[in-house]
Amino acid sequence: MESWLGAELHDLRGPTWQAVPSLRSREIGRDTHQFVRHVCGARGLVQRLELQGRLERHTGCVNTLHFNPSGTRLASGSDDLRVVIWDWAIRRAELEFDSGHKMKGVNFYGPCSEFVVSGSDCGHIYLWDKNSARIVQFMEGDRGGVVNCLEPHPHLPGMATSGLDHDIKLWAPTAENPTGLKGLKEVPIPGCLHASRDKRNGVEEVHSF
Repeated sequence: MESWLGAELHDLRGPTWQAVPSLRSREIGRDTHQFVRHVCGARGLVQRLELQGRLERHTGCVNTLHFNPSGTRLASGSDDLRVVIWDWAIRRAELEFDSGHKMKGVNFYGPCSEFVVSGSDCGHIYLWDKNSARIVQFMEGDRGGVVNCLEPHPHLPGMATSGLDHDIKLWAPTAENPTGLKGLKEVPIPGCLHASRDKRNGVEEVHSF
């Protein structure tokens, strides 16, 4: 990144990745660790991008999308108040959170995507334990009323968020004590959730009670 920011602009060069030599090298065990990286950065593949499918589950405007770090799951947030976790490769919804608020941002949090973090139109940030579907942290993220960007740090325990306020907020685990979720009932979101499985389609749904 630093070298790119300091570099001068140049004319568009010819392709640097060639499919056949790269595949042959991979077959004989050369450059196996770099193969995917080179493929993803190949201009020839970028120029061949086209629509491959649609994931249909939401009933409102889909405002935010994020892949987990391993790329196996996709999280989506919508005006229908739901977060959906997709197995995108087979185009199947695996888990749904009835969040109780319009989601303007959603992402995974943790090195193994242990949590789902969402930003709402009420200005709050919520972190959900993915396995129990319970809120484990909530914070006032934006006084302007909307949190629409949430970006966990790729290597450290923290994240950056932004919304209608004219700033970027940085979050780190520096509080003296863990949260007691004080004041959670005062914001417009279900305070207690449970998960149930829909036998008809195998989708795990999370509802308030």
